[in-house]
Order: sequence, then structure tokens, then C-alpha cells
Amino acid sequence: MLVPLTIDYSVFYREKYDFGNLYKKIGNLSEKLKILDKSDSHSKGITFCIPSEIFILFKREKFSLLNTNKFIDNLYGCIIFLTKGKLVETDILFYNDDSALKILIDSFNGLMGKNIVLYYRLHDSFKISKKNIMVLSKLGFNNFDSISPITKREGIFLIRKNRNLPWKNRDFNVIWGKLSLYQKLKSSNFCYFYIRISEKSKNILKEMVESGGARIEKNGKISQKEISGCFYIADCKGGPDCKEGKIPTFKFSLNKNQIKYNKDEDAEIAPCKYNFHTHPFSAYINNDTKYAWPSCSDYKAFLISFYNYGTFFHILASLEGIYIISINKDWINSQNLLDNDTVKYIESKYDLIKERNIYTPNKYIKIVNNYSYKGKEAIFKVFFSSYEKREKNEKYKIYFYRKNGQCVI
Repeated sequence: MLVPLTIDYSVFYREKYDFGNLYKKIGNLSEKLKILDKSDSHSKGITFCIPSEIFILFKREKFSLLNTNKFIDNLYGCIIFLTKGKLVETDILFYNDDSALKILIDSFNGLMGKNIVLYYRLHDSFKISKKNIMVLSKLGFNNFDSISPITKREGIFLIRKNRNLPWKNRDFNVIWGKLSLYQKLKSSNFCYFYIRISEKSKNILKEMVESGGARIEKNGKISQKEISGCFYIADCKGGPDCKEGKIPTFKFSLNKNQIKYNKDEDAEIAPCKYNFHTHPFSAYINNDTKYAWPSCSDYKAFLISFYNYGTFFHILASLEGIYIISINKDWINSQNLLDNDTVKYIESKYDLIKERNIYTPNKYIKIVNNYSYKGKEAIFKVFFSSYEKREKNEKYKIYFYRKNGQCVI
């Protein structure tokens, strides 16, 4: 049986121990120790994967065993790590097979308990293939970033949150899609991807608009609260959507754990990367309106969310369908879209309340998308989708800003 053995990094700097043979076995160990040496993390060390009988032998011989052939010849894997609170950054130096990798990864559950977030840095020689990423996906890695929150090192860091949820094939689809997007757009001038909204989520949004938060007032009138919340990436379909060499199309679904009922005709923007709010049916009656596309306040709220929460797109659910608001590519890297001039421009151009009984949604979309600002294209790119439109027929291009110089979602 294979078991983990964790050693504090300070042991390797004690003069009374010689680790020359171990360094020869793990060629990059000495260099990796320098990373630990420079870090001011809470704890740092090395975890080995060894047979249980070698672990028992270590209890007797202690650290002197580490440099012996008995120990070195029975090494199945080795990982260095450093921690900060519940965050763990790791470099896997080598592992013989997938079972050894699982033991190394799962060792942090025993060391640190629940709710840890593990950042696994893929070394330069790691081959990003479907087979290798599938293995890591099944170990719980379902996201990635291009920088470590602990050491601020750059690279590809796969992320695992300690969840007890059953693995599903879509978990692999999502992480593979994100990595494919990252690699495909390395040399691109702009970051972008394609989205679809799940039909189930659209139906839920429709129900929210029609009757969500409804109540009968003393005067007999029906009032409703606006509802806000978040979406998450639910899948990245196979075939043309997540095919190698193609820009992926991601399927988004409502996060049922992040839904909030707000005030009547007023919603607080949810603090997430993909969010929404509703214009309820009661607002149509109270305002005597046929359609309820985004107000200029909705556009300003989206910009606040864009800067404060890194929001990629915002969905407004109305009685007639959903409006998807995003930033156009000419403005995606702008840092001052909330300056006085721009805010005044938005208030003057996007306040099309009176036209809600004149224009159709498609007419509205055409107008706002044909705006230009300061000699460039419109600040916002807006899409409209009726509830009857099938998910497979939808595909919306969303631009987003670079994170640490990389296209990471």
C-alpha cells in the first residue's frame, strides 16, 4: 500500500544531513527548494509517496533514511508545497502512475482538513492533452488561473476546491475548454469566447419575471421584487464547441445557490463574473410599457460590476426574452468608462424608456449596437434572445479583458 510522507522544508537545510543521492534521483529538487526558501508562506515542505513498509522504517531511522537507496528506490512520487491559510500551491516533481498522483494530491486533506483550495502548477514539460487533463479533472481540478495567489508566480495553475461532489464528464469539458481557450488566444490581440444560455435556465428566468417574488398588496394590486443572481459555466460541449484549435462555446446555467430577491423595481447586482437581474411583470403594468429592455441605470450598474467584480456579461431577464450586455472589443481594456463624460453619454443615449411602446426588441438592439463613441464602436454589445429561441441556435461572442496578460476565464 502506498502512503504519503510529509517533511518540513527546513530539514533539507540542516547541516547534519546529506541529501546528495536524493537530489540526484529528483533532478530539480534542489532548484525547487529555492522557491520554498523565498516564500513567506505559513508552512512549506515536501511530500513523498512511498510504500507503507518504508513509512514504518522512516519512523525508526528518521531523516537519515531519505538519502539511502532503500528510500530512493521505493519512491513513487514527490511534490513540494507551500500554504497560506487554506490556500495551497504545489509543484509535482514526478509521479510513477495515477494512483501515486492521487495519494500526493489527497494528502493535503489530511494535513489541512476541509475547505482547502489547491493550486497545482503544471511544469513546463507537462503535456496538456485530453488524457492528462482528464486524470486531473477526476481528481477534482475543475478550474485554472495564470498566477498563484500565494507566490504570485506565473504559469498554468489548475485549481481544486475540496468538494465532496461526484465527478461528471462536464467537469472535464469545462476545464478542457478553458485551457483550450487560453492556448488558442495566446497570440491574439483580443480575448473572446462564445456563450449559450441553457434552455432550463431561460425557462427559470421566464418564471421569475412572470411570478417570482409576487405578492398581493392591501389595495389589491400585485407587486413583485426584482431578482438578481449569478450564472456559472455548466458545460463545454464536444464536437465543434470544444474541438481542438477552435474557440470554445460554453454553456451557462443559473447558480441556484446565488439568487437574491431585491426591492420592487430595484435590484442589487450580484458580485460575480456572470450575473443577471429581472424586470418583473408587475413593472410592465405599473409603468404601462410593452417592452422592458435595459435602462441607462442597468448599463451603469453593469460597468460598476465590470470593474468591481470582473463581470464578463450581464443578463437582463424581461417578459419578452433576455438581453445580454457585454463590452465591445474597442473598450474592453478601458479603465475609465465610469468617468463623468462617459456616464453623461450613457444617460443621454441609452435612456430609451419612452420608446418601449414604439420599438421592438430587435429594433432596439439594432439602434444601441450601431452607436459610436469617441470615433470608436459602441461601448456595449447587446444581444437579445426570445424564450422560444432554441439553445442550439444561440451563439453569442463575448469579449473580455486579459488577466495578467492572458485570456483566462
